[in-house]
Amino acid sequence: MIASAKRKPGGGEVLKAIRTAADLPLDELSRVYGSRADEDFLRHEFFGQAGAALWLWSEGGEAVSALRTEPWKDGVLVTALQTAEGCRN
Repeated sequence: MIASAKRKPGGGEVLKAIRTAADLPLDELSRVYGSRADEDFLRHEFFGQAGAALWLWSEGGEAVSALRTEPWKDGVLVTALQTAEGCRN
């Protein structure tokens, strides 16, 4: 399941929540990670956990960062954050 929400009207910023391996947008992720090296990990280990989610931030139609979260005790744990190389300050 993918859920999307625009941050502000006309801003071109979109946050997608990807909750299953079948919904992985591999082309967008390769822009953020620089390769598809994490694809096996995401498909078989990360999304094997109940409640895991990958959050993909896009600006102007281009993916710029990805955040991985998973359930932890009574909340959520951020397990990884990656930003596309050209978008780092």
